[in-house]
Amino acid sequence: MGHYSKRSFNSSLEAELWSIHKGLEIILERKLKNVKIESDSLVAVNLITKRNLGNLPQSVLINEAHFLLAQTNTMIGQIPPFG
Repeated sequence: MGHYSKRSFNSSLEAELWSIHKGLEIILERKLKNVKIESDSLVAVNLITKRNLGNLPQSVLINEAHFLLAQTNTMIGQIPPFG
């Protein structure tokens, strides 16, 4: 599932977090089962799954994504690197 938006982001991490969050909202909305989200950003995956946030400006977005992840029983992981 891809995502397109006219929203602007301050970093690629912020864009990835927002896309994962939006995907989780769609999964919940459509009541999809057995979905696995894959991201090429290990940092984004770790922030959402481990919730070690510190003082990140995206902490609200990360917390919401973590909550949605639990509500949808969705798996999230990193795409294996090329090579």
